[in-house]
Amino acid sequence: MFDSVLDMLDPYITEVLFGLILSAFGGIATRIFRTKASQDSLHSALETGVDLVTDAIAEAGSTAVGGVDKAI
Repeated sequence: MFDSVLDMLDPYITEVLFGLILSAFGGIATRIFRTKASQDSLHSALETGVDLVTDAIAEAGSTAVGGVDKAI
């Protein structure tokens, strides 16, 4: 009996959980975007992360091919 009730309520429980998660992320984003300093630091952190990932991909690609494409 309890299993059938849970099966029936499962889509609604999932929607409520997703709504709570999205609300939490929305609140965090609102706080971050409220100040210019927070925006700048977030942008800098994302840019640094993207730079590190692209450098690692480029290095892995040049190593796999056997060539050296870095400027000395």
